[in-house]
Amino acid sequence: MNVAAAIKKGNKITGTEVQKNSDNQHYWIYKGQCVSFFANGHFSLESEIVCIHTRRVGDKADSMTDYFPGTFHDNLTKAFRFVDQCNLMSSINKKDAVTCH
Repeated sequence: MNVAAAIKKGNKITGTEVQKNSDNQHYWIYKGQCVSFFANGHFSLESEIVCIHTRRVGDKADSMTDYFPGTFHDNLTKAFRFVDQCNLMSSINKKDAVTCH
């Protein structure tokens, strides 16, 4: 999937515009999770997307303890379905401390 198609798809699913950080990482905040990707190679809208990743908002990596939160996905659809599934599981099991990562 190219960057233009990924942005269009993500914007439609989340109902928000994609954001971009200083590392050229594109991301959305969706149901308490950060869904992100990078463009492969030199950035252009025709570039393929890579490193599709989800993590909870607020989770930070800690290289001193080898803690790197989140999950990588094969494609953007699987990433958004993963977030939906996590959200569903946590709403069903409110009594239990359910986390998806």
